Amino acid sequence: MLVVAILMASPAPGAAGTPVKSQTITLPTKWKVGARYRYRATWTRRATLPGELSLKMNTDHEDQIEITVVAKAGAGYRVRWEPQALAAPAPPPAKGDTSAAGNAIWAYMLTRPLDLTVEPGAVIEIRNAGAVRAQLSRRLREISRDAGVEIDCEKADAPRWGCTLVATEEKSSVWIRFYTQALFSCAGMQLETGPAVTWSEPHPDPSIGDAVSIQFSREVVAFDPRSPSVTIKTVTEPNAQEMQAWMRRTLGDKVAAGPVAKMLDQMTFRFETVCTVDRRSGWPTVVEGRTIGGLSSYSGVETSRFELVDSH
Repeated sequence: MLVVAILMASPAPGAAGTPVKSQTITLPTKWKVGARYRYRATWTRRATLPGELSLKMNTDHEDQIEITVVAKAGAGYRVRWEPQALAAPAPPPAKGDTSAAGNAIWAYMLTRPLDLTVEPGAVIEIRNAGAVRAQLSRRLREISRDAGVEIDCEKADAPRWGCTLVATEEKSSVWIRFYTQALFSCAGMQLETGPAVTWSEPHPDPSIGDAVSIQFSREVVAFDPRSPSVTIKTVTEPNAQEMQAWMRRTLGDKVAAGPVAKMLDQMTFRFETVCTVDRRSGWPTVVEGRTIGGLSSYSGVETSRFELVDSH
């Protein structure tokens, strides 16, 4: 959870490329109310772990997502996110197969219809977070029961991942944002087609703040003035040493002095997004976001990819 908290609290960064000449590009955010965009969405998890555990954790989910611009809302818009659930649902997990149970609730989470408020440069607001949390909580109980693992989040030994997922509306929203934010990560950007722009800021989570600085990079990697498209790559990377020190303090002396200590000294995290955006509408045609984390004995990558299929 610390890994995910660090990455998800970080705003999507910018990226670099080899532009033809320096030029300022502002991606429009005057979206048309009533417009609909359909995307082919693919989410993948790939892990490198000892033994067969990697195979159990590696999983994919494919769907088509219809995005409808519902109304103007302040500096942003109200948006409806509707998965079409074209992929077959995950089969019930076998008794005792907690990895399959985790993959099943993950796939279920990705098929929730969402009412969003999207404002360029801001964190997405999930307006129906209460309903989503209730759905996830119910499904979590069902899937865990199928796997023969009764999850009672009131107990001290309750599984941390599942109970964190449904503990509060905000915590459910954090997980949902993690798999939706990439689509809107380049909305409204003002870009320079010259050299890559890099900067550093304190961690945006107030509970972490100055303890961990976040390095950002943004660069235009493909631009032709004659083309309506522009491709941007962004990178967000917490300072590894500061992050490791913060995690040691957070976990406490007993944990940080045990076997976990060596793991903490090796942990690194990185978030990358590559967006190809239509400069006329401001909507992406292809977006791929990658979360990369791990240490010497483990590495994991989660990818969210969206490809525009149709718009009207």
